[in-house]
Amino acid sequence: MNNTAEQEQYDSNQHDRQSSSIEQTHHNKTSTTATVEPLGPSPLIAYLDKLISESPTTDEEGQKTLEIDSDTQKHILHLIEIHAQQEQQKQEALSRLTHRLVNHINSRIQALEPNSNHQTPPPI
Repeated sequence: MNNTAEQEQYDSNQHDRQSSSIEQTHHNKTSTTATVEPLGPSPLIAYLDKLISESPTTDEEGQKTLEIDSDTQKHILHLIEIHAQQEQQKQEALSRLTHRLVNHINSRIQALEPNSNHQTPPPI
């Protein structure tokens, strides 16, 4: 299994889904579009759910317990790392979108303000 190639493909797909844009439309109206990820468990949560559901051992209270070997632990840590990277990418995308929106709003405000170099003549 080539983790680097799979991660790069996954990152590329994530970027495509997370892309957002600001579009100028008719009559100076502005619309903002953003793609939202579908709700559902992350690969980490799905994997942990699978481990718990398949666990044959329970504690004194009947709750399932996990006995994790080193390979499973490495896999969980890898999924945690991927999850952290995805969250960081989402935060960076939101930050870029927010920055673009603020810049756009500021430019629209400046366009609506009277020219700051123009001085009104003093009253007579």
